[in-house]
Amino acid sequence: IYPHSVQSAHDAQFQAKFEQPYSLFKDIDFWMILGNHDWKKLRTGAQAQIDYTLHSDRWRLPHTHYAIPFLPPWLHIYGVDTSLLEAVVGVGQVHAAQAALCNQPGWRVLFGHYPTRSTGAEGHVSWFVRDTLEYLIRQCHIHVYFAGHDHHQAHLDRGFYQEIIEGA
Repeated sequence: IYPHSVQSAHDAQFQAKFEQPYSLFKDIDFWMILGNHDWKKLRTGAQAQIDYTLHSDRWRLPHTHYAIPFLPPWLHIYGVDTSLLEAVVGVGQVHAAQAALCNQPGWRVLFGHYPTRSTGAEGHVSWFVRDTLEYLIRQCHIHVYFAGHDHHQAHLDRGFYQEIIEGA
């Protein structure tokens, strides 16, 4: 919820910035991941967004990091909270992502807020986030990493994986 996070699961921003703009997409689940703006109200904003999952038919954010359930056996998708990686308090999620993605058949996809390389005006990416994500990507042979943060669109061919940045 940009530019400032929400106060609670009943914050009016959910209606104004999610439910109303996406009201035509009634049968589509939106799998969210937290970003730097979501942590601006410290833990309350992030937790409120997780809690909102119980109040919406389409908003999906079960935890700060998670595997998307009920996918076909050839598709495995995991979301990581790169803000927690940047703060060096969310390293445990790398082990959970490895368990969910490594040695799985088919496509392995990772998504998070920060890109591995900043290609826009938003600034640099922490070396720890970049190195941690690329370690995970190499270990599990991730095919695609989706990110946001940079306020533009980009496709980076990193050789051993593709990175799609959609922050426009």
